[in-house]
Amino acid sequence: MQIVKIDDLHANLLKYLNLANSGETISVTSEGRLLATITPPNKQKETARKQLELLSQTAVIDDIISPIDTNWNASE
Repeated sequence: MQIVKIDDLHANLLKYLNLANSGETISVTSEGRLLATITPPNKQKETARKQLELLSQTAVIDDIISPIDTNWNASE
């Protein structure tokens, strides 16, 4: 995470937005007080794909529609 004063952000906005776009989180301060945090864009499709890849490493594929030997009593 990078901490930037508001004046520096104002003078170099494009630079800091490009940093955020590449994955850097930027905290903006004024007189030592936190004003805002600029975070990288949420890449939902990429994040979802990574989560599915992790899940696929431990997932067990089995028959989910055939009857099982256990009787279920829905009233219990």
